[in-house]
Amino acid sequence: MTAPDRPQPWIGELEPIDDDVGTWVDLSVANSVLAGILLVIGGAWALVIFNRLWQSSLAVDAAEALVAARARGLVLRPGGLRARLVAEGQVGSARVRVLWLGGVWGPRSVVQLGDRVRRRPLIRTAEELEAALA
Repeated sequence: MTAPDRPQPWIGELEPIDDDVGTWVDLSVANSVLAGILLVIGGAWALVIFNRLWQSSLAVDAAEALVAARARGLVLRPGGLRARLVAEGQVGSARVRVLWLGGVWGPRSVVQLGDRVRRRPLIRTAEELEAALA
């Protein structure tokens, strides 16, 4: 290899490509940021769809228990964006909240009767609901 005929320029001797503000943003950085934003939006939509599918699945699996909860006077509330169904009301003088939960850990139920909280397998039938509220 031979040395170049002229010396390499020092960084201070180089002229800037352009003084325009538009060149201050590196396109690879802008593309990475936009791709990251799209991934976050896609992940949020996937989570919403996942939770809505769980709500539908819970409504089908626990249909008999949901009808029995309405018959007992419990009010069914929308689960919102979470993978759950909620029934609230009064049993005697105690406040009751029954949650049918889904998600990564599978279908399960939580019964809050007054100050007590019981975690149970998914309540599917009217008999299981009555046993949970006893």
